[in-house]
Order: sequence, then structure tokens, then C-alpha cells
Amino acid sequence: MSCTSSSTSLVPDTVRSTPMTGSAALALARLAQLDPGGRWANRPDRSLNQIFLPWRPQTTATPDERLAVIEMLRRRAAPQVAWPFLAGLLPTPHSISETSHQPRWREWHLDYRPPQMGVAEWSRHAEVITGWLLEGAGLTGTHWADLIARLPNLPEAQHDLILDHLRGLDPGAFDEADRDAVTGALRTLVRDHRRFADAPWALPAERVDRIEEQLRRFQGTDTAQDLAWLFANYVELPDPGSRDAAAEQQAVAQRQEEAVRDLIADGGISAIWELAARCEAPRLLGFKAGRVTADLDEIVIAELDSEDQGCREAAMGWSAGRFEAAGWPWAAQHLDHADTWLAPRAAAFLRSLPPTARIFDWADRLGPDVRAHYWEKAPVFLIQEDADGNAQRVPSSSSAMRPTPWACSRSPSSTATRPTRTSSPKH
Repeated sequence: MSCTSSSTSLVPDTVRSTPMTGSAALALARLAQLDPGGRWANRPDRSLNQIFLPWRPQTTATPDERLAVIEMLRRRAAPQVAWPFLAGLLPTPHSISETSHQPRWREWHLDYRPPQMGVAEWSRHAEVITGWLLEGAGLTGTHWADLIARLPNLPEAQHDLILDHLRGLDPGAFDEADRDAVTGALRTLVRDHRRFADAPWALPAERVDRIEEQLRRFQGTDTAQDLAWLFANYVELPDPGSRDAAAEQQAVAQRQEEAVRDLIADGGISAIWELAARCEAPRLLGFKAGRVTADLDEIVIAELDSEDQGCREAAMGWSAGRFEAAGWPWAAQHLDHADTWLAPRAAAFLRSLPPTARIFDWADRLGPDVRAHYWEKAPVFLIQEDADGNAQRVPSSSSAMRPTPWACSRSPSSTATRPTRTSSPKH
């Protein structure tokens, strides 16, 4: 057993005793700061939370004495310990309490039962903790995201207090990452309570409207920063949910295509590259852009061998989208002069198209360098089979140099991975 784990089992004995509650709690906070993490359940931060849970405290300290200790920890504990400790004391659904280690040489523990909090005492506790959290939130996006996520479970007064403080902040004062964190938390909350408005846990519509008002303030206009969420591996719109999954996915696709049209109209291809650097699925972004725009091919194809991964992925998605929209006539007009491209660019263009015998032939025709680059990262899991169960390959004079699909999938140099539902467009 580690030193941290052993200490965590012993310190709660001392915290139970009122005269030493403060010093023992501070010791636990310091252990939490030093804790390297691990698989033991009784980590210092967990023990600290369990001792001061308002609905089942495991100390003989009175409510006022507990609040005094909590306030001391707020001031003296490291910020990375103090914030989650305080936030963990707010009402949380499905939270559990585990009985901590019992003192061995104290007679009082035999009859001790954790006191039950009344409604008024619970409300006062939530009010005090919320006030302290708001004092320490500052312009830290993760702190505000934490408070926003807890809005549905707070008493009405604290719910309104947090929204009032948020309304008083200037979104432009936040750093980019912090503003993204706030926007993401607001969007998730609005999405969940709009989509499941008839659920017992859903907030009333007027409260969701107030939260959405802050979402509109923080997300601003349709810039790359505010559209990144729309190009992820899984997207749910912050609108009332539908039981028709196909219709819902169609609505997502329509929203994405409208977004790229507006983005290109306002900022050109530079706006696409900027968004590609920010979003989770740049290839999906490129795919949608390729489907709706036809006059930027040369600029985009030039990025197929870019050193920037976001641009490279978006360019491959673009080629896939253009192929889906315009088919082989579009691809052929570019492949006819692909012998003037560098091998990595030509191979990337081929990999962005469906892996069929026609593509394999083009890899052969463009020379050994292109063929080697193509098969190094070829999407072998998308190769179709003919009626006899054989991979669609056309023999050529160089077929002996072409690895079989299963060899590619086992090759250490292959970096192909099976995509998630939206990470790679289907052809």
C-alpha cells in the first residue's frame, strides 16, 4: 500500500474529532495536492469530500464549524484542490457516501450517527458554497463550465445567482480556450434540456431560455471558433429532439453545409483552414465543403501534402466530397496531370477516393513512389469484395510489388484505423 493510501485511511480518524478537524482537513488537502493518482478508491480528495458532504457529514463538527473549516480550506488549499472540493459539496444527483475509517480509541464513535440536514440548513449551505465558488471563478472557463453543469440541481436562488453573475461578464474578456469552455457547457445544457423537454429532470422552458440567452452572447457570430462544435465525430443540435434518427442526421448535415457555405462566402478558404485547426473532425469539415463548393479545387489539392495535419485532413475530405458530388469526370481531370505532383500529394488524392481497382491502377500508373505512398496508408478496411469474395484488384505488371489488403492491415507502417460514424465520409 502506498504512503498516500495509508495516510488517507488514518487522517479521517482525526478529522472526526472537533478540536483537530481543521488541521486534519488541511493535511488531507495537502495530500490531495501531492497525490500522483492511482487505482485506490480512498484517495485524499475523495476522503475530504466524504467527510464534509452536507447531507452525510462524517465529523462531529457542527454545521457552522464545518463551514468554517471549508472556508479555511478555500483560502489555504491549493487551487487545484480547493475548487473541486467546494464544487463537490453542491447538490449532485446520484452521489453516494462511503463510511470512513472509524476511530479505535474514542468511545463517542459507538453511538455516532451522521446528522440529517433540514431543507433550510441545506439551502443555507448551498448558498454559502455557491457564493464562495463565484468569488473564485474569475475568468477561468473550466470553473464556469463546472458551475453551468450544476445549474439543474441547484436551488432556484443559486441557479439565478450564477446566471446573473454570468450575465455580468464580458465574453470578450475571456481567453479563447476559456470562452470555448463556457460556450460548450452552455450548449450542452441547452441541448439536453431542449431535446428531452418532457423528461422529469428537464428544466422549465423559461429557465432554458435564460441559459440560451447566455449561449448566444458567448458564442457570438458564426466564426471558426464558434462553429468548431458542429464538426465533431458526433453532433447533436441544441433543438427539440426527434424520434426519427434519419431526419435528425439530415438536419445536422444541412446545418453543416449551411455553415461551410457561409464560412467560405465570408472568409474564403482561409476560414476553412482556421476551422480545420479547431474542430475535432477536419476531414468531415472538408467533405461538407467539397460537396457545396466547386471553384477552389487547385488551392485545396495543393494542401493534400501539407505539414499541417488539420489542413491535410480537410483537403482529403474536400476531395472525397467533390468526388461524391461530381464523380469520376471530376477526378479524372485532376488525375490526368497528377504526374506533375509530388508523390505524397498524388497518393493522398488517391486515398481520398473510394479504394477500387481503378484507383489501384492509377497508383501503378503514377509510378513506384506514388504506389508506395498510397499503400503505406491505404484505407484497406474500405476495399470492397467481388462476388467471389476477392478484393477488387486488377493485375498489372507491378502487382507483385503491391501488398495484399490483409498484408497492409498488419503492416507496422500502416496507420489506417477504422473511422467512427462521421469521421470519414462513406463513398
